[in-house]
Amino acid sequence: VKLAQDEVQEFVDKAIELHNNHILAGTEYDEDEYSAVALAAGRVVFAKEIDLLGSTVEGSALFYRAAFLGQAVFNGVRFDRRVTFDAAWFGGDGSFVGARFQGTTLFPYARFASVANFRRSSFEQGPIFDKARWCGKAHFGEATFAAGARFAGARLASEANFLDAEFPKGADF
Repeated sequence: VKLAQDEVQEFVDKAIELHNNHILAGTEYDEDEYSAVALAAGRVVFAKEIDLLGSTVEGSALFYRAAFLGQAVFNGVRFDRRVTFDAAWFGGDGSFVGARFQGTTLFPYARFASVANFRRSSFEQGPIFDKARWCGKAHFGEATFAAGARFAGARLASEANFLDAEFPKGADF
C-alpha cells in the first residue's frame, strides 16, 4: 500500500498482542456513538502482526484508513459499539473468526489482499461492506447477519464462502 507521508498518522513497527483484554473507553459518555472511543487507530500503519484474540472492546473502535501490513487477528473479539474499518487495507490475512459485532459495523472501501476470514462471526446490526475488495478468499461460513448486510459494489477476485451463513433480514449484493 502506498500512503503519502501526510496521510500516515502513526507507524507502528512492532507486533501487538493483547489476548483476552478489556479495552475500555474514557469515562465521558454522550448519546453520540463516537463519544465513547475505546480504540482509535485511524491512518495508522501496523507494520507487523496485530493480535487482539478474545479481547473485548467496550466503546467504539476506529480503524479508518488503517493499514495492516502483517496478519490482523481479531478472532473472538467482542466489539460492543461502532467499529469502523473504512478504507482499511489488510496486506496479510484479516481474521475475525467468531468475532461479535454488536454496534454499527463499517468496512466500506476496505481492501483485503489475502484471506479475509469472518467464519462464525455475528453481526447484530447490518454490516456495510460497500465497495470492499477481496483479492484472496472471503470466508463468511456460519456467520450470522441478524439485521441483514450490504455488499453493494463489492468485488471478489477469488472465491467467497457463505455456507450456512444466516441472513434473516436478507442481504444486498
